[in-house]
Amino acid sequence: YSVSVAQKDKNNPFCQSPPITLNVNALVLGSITGTANACLNGTHNYSVPAIAGEYYNWSITPSNAGSIVAGAGTNSVSIQWNILGAATVSVSVCSQTASLNVTVATPTISISAPASVCAGTPYNISVTPATYISYQWQHQNGNTYSGQTITPTIGGCFSVTVTNSNGCTAASSVCVA
Repeated sequence: YSVSVAQKDKNNPFCQSPPITLNVNALVLGSITGTANACLNGTHNYSVPAIAGEYYNWSITPSNAGSIVAGAGTNSVSIQWNILGAATVSVSVCSQTASLNVTVATPTISISAPASVCAGTPYNISVTPATYISYQWQHQNGNTYSGQTITPTIGGCFSVTVTNSNGCTAASSVCVA
């Protein structure tokens, strides 16, 4: 829309200036970009396109689902996610609001290993599902392995930490006699 302004003299001869027209463009708040599948206790970044001179009011629903740890009032925030489940991150500028639904989760893993083995005989220990980007194993004696499936030749306890594509981690362990 536009606004026209003219000045009129209060005294005789009551002259009026030519009008000045100002075009006013509507504020357009873009979509929120950021991680829709977040890690429990992970910190993820969310942003909208910058609008010069505006204050950005960010909120999280439910309010205990996460905490804004950096960037409050700006077009980009960092949120640490505190509880598992569904949440919504929203930002308001003037009368415009944008929202993004977020699922907060932790990876789940299952380890498959024999109950017992013969010393010196190779055997397999594996983690499912096979969808993680990193599998880091460690034997109780300090030996390390990587990969979804490992083939040790000694018994003992093995711990594994997996990482998914969002940087979320999960850990588990198994002992083989």
